[in-house]
Amino acid sequence: MFGSILREHRARALLTQEELAARAGVSVRHLREIESGRVHSPRVSTVRALADALGLSEPDRDRWQRAAREMVGELPDPAHPGPHQAVGDGQEAPRPADTEDPVVRQGADGTPHPHREDRLSATPAPWRPVPALLPPDAYGFTGRTEPLARLDALLATVAAEQPTAVPICLVSGAPGVGKTTLAVHWAHRNRQRFPDGQLYIDLLGFTAGQSAVEPTYAIRRLLDALGVPPGRIPADTGAQLDLYRMTLAGRRLLVLLDNARDVAQVRPLLPGSPTTMVIVTSRDQLTGLIAGNGAHPVGLGTFSEEESHEFLRRRLNDGRADAQPQAIENIAQRCARLPLALAIVAARAVQQPSFPLSAFASQLADDRRRLDLLTADEADTDLRAVLADSYGGLDTASARLFCLLGAWRAPEVTVAAAASLAGLPPDGVEALLARLVRAHLVVERAEGRYLLHDLLAAYAAELSHERLDEAERVEAAHRALDHFLHTAAAAAAVLRPQRQLPPLPVARPGAVVESITTIGAAFAWFAGELPTLMTAVGIAGVLGFDQHAMLLAQAVQTYLFRQGLHDEQVHVQQTALAAAQRLGDRPAEARAYLSVAHALTCGGRPDEALRHFNQALALYREVDDSQGQAQAHRHIAWLHETRDHHRESLHHAEQALVLSAAARDELGVAEALNLVGWYHAMLDDTVAAQIYCRRALALHRRLDNPAGEANTWDSLGYALVRANLHRRGISHYQRALRLFRAVGARLDQAEVLDHLGDAHAAVGETANARRSWREALAILETVDPARMPDVRAKLSLLTRSASPPW
Repeated sequence: MFGSILREHRARALLTQEELAARAGVSVRHLREIESGRVHSPRVSTVRALADALGLSEPDRDRWQRAAREMVGELPDPAHPGPHQAVGDGQEAPRPADTEDPVVRQGADGTPHPHREDRLSATPAPWRPVPALLPPDAYGFTGRTEPLARLDALLATVAAEQPTAVPICLVSGAPGVGKTTLAVHWAHRNRQRFPDGQLYIDLLGFTAGQSAVEPTYAIRRLLDALGVPPGRIPADTGAQLDLYRMTLAGRRLLVLLDNARDVAQVRPLLPGSPTTMVIVTSRDQLTGLIAGNGAHPVGLGTFSEEESHEFLRRRLNDGRADAQPQAIENIAQRCARLPLALAIVAARAVQQPSFPLSAFASQLADDRRRLDLLTADEADTDLRAVLADSYGGLDTASARLFCLLGAWRAPEVTVAAAASLAGLPPDGVEALLARLVRAHLVVERAEGRYLLHDLLAAYAAELSHERLDEAERVEAAHRALDHFLHTAAAAAAVLRPQRQLPPLPVARPGAVVESITTIGAAFAWFAGELPTLMTAVGIAGVLGFDQHAMLLAQAVQTYLFRQGLHDEQVHVQQTALAAAQRLGDRPAEARAYLSVAHALTCGGRPDEALRHFNQALALYREVDDSQGQAQAHRHIAWLHETRDHHRESLHHAEQALVLSAAARDELGVAEALNLVGWYHAMLDDTVAAQIYCRRALALHRRLDNPAGEANTWDSLGYALVRANLHRRGISHYQRALRLFRAVGARLDQAEVLDHLGDAHAAVGETANARRSWREALAILETVDPARMPDVRAKLSLLTRSASPPW
């Protein structure tokens, strides 16, 4: 039918009927009659005017004219002129100016008879319904600017890049994220782009208690909606599919296939005509639809913070959201910004207008009751039921891994950690994680790093208690703790090879231990795993793995110190202290007191730190540990330094030197020698300072301890600057800075840069001083903001002194 061909070309050109009629010089009414089939054979001049207006290429124009000739049966061919056309004149016989391609002409006696060009249109085409099957657009739609824009652009993109392709959009995302809501909202906003109708069918791919819709049944439903009489629908399923695609051909329709389970369910329902757009929604990623059919994926995540707040404000619509912003923030956070969860809370709040929003936020704070509060009357709006639909589609191995992730409750997992949990090889567990990602039950945040949002984690935790016995949960946690302990110990040994951890327990079978051999790899591993390590220390304490808690805290200590993460250090070491006290392990308790005190000193809490240092010193004396006592004295010396009590600092440093020598602890001796030299320099005894520091430097070099060597170069630089030997001091500072950068000690880098700035300023090198202090500030901003004002004051003074007097 020529009308369908015309409609297809107009859709490709992205023209409305009004726009094409204006370009071609025909009436809109006549163009509509051609497209609807009421005029089967328009005039030759009209056909050519429409071809010109559409800007058809020569091949398209030839096909266009052949189609027009086939419709009328006798449209003159320019190569073989008929009675009304001379060769090459391209015109047909004149017609009355006031007629416009009538369907039927009248004879001389007034009786109608078909004109030669109109004889095939003498019988009116059958009426076809315009399906409008979209569900209602729910009130309160919020945000989603980027996904909507991508849907908007899809038609134009496909038409421009490959006009023969069917535009298919796949909207995928986690359960409850609002896939159907987005698709339906966009479809309603764009109904005018699909004047031949909008088809919709729920494929029930993830619906509790209902089987997924078979494609054959779906095609029958869609044919019914398209107005195909039941008598015309063949019994053969292949023939039904042919009829479905023929019926859609050339029509400007939208087909919305909602809640698809897999590609096999969707593919038979795809039209063949590029004038029809398809939107598919699914909890599965349906990679095959993207690979095989060129579907354009639109991944949907949870709301942003702003979208969550706006959604609640619109749904409540009573001023409470604006009046209680903190409650709104808490609700959004505890609902993991999941649209379905927010909608359920909003529904409850609307029904209880006298309740403050803080009451709902408080109820959601209880992890054990949160899913109970996010229920509604129907399965589609019951969060637990919605999540259960997705879980029910998993294979046995993937379902077990999901439960184990719930039992672990860490912020995220790597492949190695998940393999340890499951007791499986990494290659095997990677495939299971990919299955969970496709089902949107797990998010791959970065390559090889996976997480569950809070509500999915709560659901997984529930399932872990329902589907796994306690012994299996504890054994999985034991393997995971072994993975983190042994890998963290390997990384710590690279960062500080001179100080080894106490002997580790043998790793359980199935625990994966990663190989870490370089400083860069060690820092990268600690940086990526730090939130999970913090959680793991706590899990170890809760489950009774106290030895793991203590050893993990020791393994992470060097990294936390060098990164200036003092709050994290206090938290982890206090957990280790409690574990040591439960075990009655006095040496471990002393180490934990010392570590907590060190972190408290770094965090600017000297009084608390001194109490912990004294506890550590007393315990080390109790167990007759000279090396531990020396370590405590070194830390106490540093604490007194923060209070400018340099004589007391020197006394404790000298005590540390004596004790380390007695314990034959060469590393302790080297560190104590450096401290004694440093405090001599602070007391302006620069000759003694250099003597002690050079002894320390030689020992650190022999022990291959670059961090200790860097500290000593810094001390020597300071002693030389105090002796007014600034150029030599600057050279020593630069050596220290290079070594601190090599070992990743950011806080120490900032301190040396501060010293370097002082030295440059003292010799009038203001540009170098400014650069050093600015670099120090950039580091301190992330590791020790409390020290920034002193450096800023130096910069400010330097700027004022460099300003011209006018």
